[in-house]
This record gives sequence, structure tokens and C-alpha cells, in this order.
Amino acid sequence: MTTEARNHGAGREKMEQRKKTKQTERVPKMKFRVRMVTKALRALKDPAGCTETAIWKYMRRRFKLAVTQRKILCTKLRKLTKAGRLTQNGLLYCIPSIEPQSQTGTSEAWHERSSNQTSTSAPLSRLHADVMELAERATPSAKESALLEMAVARIQAVVQDLWGPAARVATFGSQATGLALPGSDVDLVILNVAQELRRPGSGFNYHQRKQLEVLLEHLTSVLRARGVVRVARVISAKVPIIKCVEASSNLSIDISLGAANGCATVDYVQAQLRRYPMLRPLCLVVKAFLAQRQLNEVYTGGISSYGVVNLCMAHLLVTPDAAQRDCGHLLLSFLRRFGLALDYSTHMVAVARGGVVPLAGGAFP
Repeated sequence: MTTEARNHGAGREKMEQRKKTKQTERVPKMKFRVRMVTKALRALKDPAGCTETAIWKYMRRRFKLAVTQRKILCTKLRKLTKAGRLTQNGLLYCIPSIEPQSQTGTSEAWHERSSNQTSTSAPLSRLHADVMELAERATPSAKESALLEMAVARIQAVVQDLWGPAARVATFGSQATGLALPGSDVDLVILNVAQELRRPGSGFNYHQRKQLEVLLEHLTSVLRARGVVRVARVISAKVPIIKCVEASSNLSIDISLGAANGCATVDYVQAQLRRYPMLRPLCLVVKAFLAQRQLNEVYTGGISSYGVVNLCMAHLLVTPDAAQRDCGHLLLSFLRRFGLALDYSTHMVAVARGGVVPLAGGAFP
């Protein structure tokens, strides 16, 4: 083999090796760009109000990027955003200029979602549209409402057979206020049977709990015998409950005895929902966020639905012009306030006192 042929073969091997190297480098480079954009957006104080130019300036200063890389990076950013690669963590939902701009300076997708607004109002963010879509999908259908009513009626019939016609089954909690997510538990309370709990935030004492647990165990056995529920067990807590699954509708139901204070909060929450239109979608998306992380059950260390309502109410009370705010902005500021900014050792959530207030004397009263 001549020297020229050997050199030609070596050159082809080098070219093939370079092609393989470039192919293996594409994924790490893309991942690096995703991480770089994510870090930049997290570091910005208000990512929702930033344009592509502002993001680029920050990234150039933070990561020492050359000017020639701007076109490549911004093109890749648009492609990743369009493909949904960067929208899963919500960081790019509120940036209108990521999408290709139309002649009027507003993206087509942005224009479609803000067509119902006046020309003087700011365009709504993508996160706002997603939150409102979640709230719309969480609204129960007529069929779901009918199933709930029939399940409550079957339990009501058993209760009245046991304790007479004066016994009453009432719905409270998120199902009664309209703040329930699909698949959420149904909270029922049986009234006019045992001693009622009327003081908000309090529970029954030891002897009262034992008496209630005996009544609930008896009710559980009757519900099972009549085929009303499939799975049922009594949970011992400050307010004992039966956790069960209704046989015909497959609804998860929590049944308590005498907790009248739960019913009293329904009217209050419904009044606040009418007063603050953004309260319902904000509560629903926060509840969904907690449910995905298994932090929505109190007896396992989570936070109750009423606790979420209080947090969202407090956030709206201390947010200027909350009624005119984008719900996406409200959600991001909610997470920033209660996840990062609030010092829980010196402040507390108190809706009746204005939202978030300093602790009296540096301790809980």
C-alpha cells in the first residue's frame, strides 16, 4: 500500500471519529443549555417580566458567553420551549418573547390567549392559562355530582336507621366549597347523635374520643354488612373518623361524628371565593402541588384543605391589587413567599389580622 493510500485511509477514519464525537456531544450540550437557562431564570428576581434580550444579557454576564453564541442559544431555547422540554418546571411559562414574534410584537399564541382583554391590559401568561384550565377541569360534572348525592343518601339512610330521623349527614370541606380536586376524599359529618364540637381548631378530649370511636366502629360494621362500603377503618385522632370507600360510586369518604365546626367554615369559604375570584384557581393548583408530593393528608404530616385556603387568603390580602393580578404571577409569588421569603420564627399567618403578621413578643400567642 502506498503512502498516499495510507494517508487517505487515516483521513477517513479521523472524519468518521469526528462525526461520532459530534453526535455524542449533542445531548450533553443540550443538557448544558437547559441547565444554563434554568439557572439564569431562577436567579432573576422577576422572570415573568423578562424578555429574551434581558435573559440573554444576564446569561452572557453570568456564564461568560461570546456574542456569536447568542443566535445559536436563542434558537435552541425556542425549540426546546416549543417542544415542551423547558416548561415542565414552570420557569418559562411567563416569558412571552420566547416564541417567535409576529409583526405586532406579540406572539400568536399570546394573542390568542389574551384576545378577550382590553388593549390597555397586560397579556396573560401561559402559567395563568394552565392554572385556569386546571380549575375548569376540577369542576365536577353533573354525573359526578349525582354520584356524590346518591352516595350521601345511602349513608344517610343507614345513619337514620341506627340513630333515628333526627340524625343528619352533612357534607363539608373541599367538596362542599368547590375546592376539591378530581379524586379527592368526601368529608361527611353526622350531627345530632353525639356531643358536637363547635370550637374552631379544637378536638375532643380522651373520654369523648373513646365514646365516638365506639359509635364509629358500630357504624362501620353496619355499613359493611349492608354493602354500602367496601373498605372501612376507624382512624383515631383529635376528631376520630371512618375512612371508607363507597361501594357503588367508588368515592373515598371520611365520616366524622359531631364536628359541627367543619360545617360552619363552608359558608365562610364560599363567601371568600365570591369576594376573590382568583382564590379558587390558586387554592386548586397549590392543592395539586401538595398532592403530587403526598403532603395533602394531615394525619401523615401534610396540610389540610382549610390550611391551604388560609395560606392563599393571606397571600391575596398582602398582595397589592391581587384582584387584577395574573394568576400565574400570584402562584409564583405564593411559592416565593411561603417557600423562601417568610420567616416562620417571627411571623404567622392570620387572615383575621390582615394576612401575614409579626408574632406578638416573638412567640405564638
